[in-house]
Amino acid sequence: MILKPLSPKEEIPQALATTVSNAALMSVYNSTAGAIQVRIDNGELPVNQPTIVIGAGERVIIEKAFTDDIYVEDISGGALGNPTGVFATKIAYAN
Repeated sequence: MILKPLSPKEEIPQALATTVSNAALMSVYNSTAGAIQVRIDNGELPVNQPTIVIGAGERVIIEKAFTDDIYVEDISGGALGNPTGVFATKIAYAN
């Protein structure tokens, strides 16, 4: 897989939203010992917002609108500790 990073990595903060440098495509790495959930705030009610579960030690590529915020949560939608141990980088492409 080839990734082209466009920003430094950033830790997704607890209970705070981030656009990950206005990314439309981003690499997200979960360095924690358990599964976490990434929720994409697309303007819908939180129960209707898309989520993805990322296993411990795994990295995924997520596409979103560049203005959408993301939140990192435990898999039941609750807050993680601080620091979260979940990092994101804006990327240009993946193949």
